[in-house]
Amino acid sequence: MKKLLLVDDSISILMSLQRNFKLTLKDQIEITTAQDGTEAVKLYSEQKFDLIITDYKMPELDGLEASKQILQNDPDAKIIFFTAWGDPKIIEEAKKCGIKAVIQKPSDAEILLKQIRELLGI
Repeated sequence: MKKLLLVDDSISILMSLQRNFKLTLKDQIEITTAQDGTEAVKLYSEQKFDLIITDYKMPELDGLEASKQILQNDPDAKIIFFTAWGDPKIIEEAKKCGIKAVIQKPSDAEILLKQIRELLGI
């Protein structure tokens, strides 16, 4: 079973993604959630996840800075940026630091699921 960390400050988005992934990926993934980058970095330091899906704009520590910290400690970490912030500079910086994919919100769930399957090999 693959371990997925969902990071977003919106509880409704976390619940919606979690419900969708549980229905479509069934017993292939175990999902943990975090509501900000600080919590995500702490969780990742405590247990390794096979994939992280993170929003950009969050309180405390944004998704880009959290991703940089995680990738600094684990350059092989697989991270998808799932965000409504379409600033080309942020997207470019995300890709430069090692984020595997950037998917704009709102997005067709199939696009996100396809990327998850590809990165996890499921």
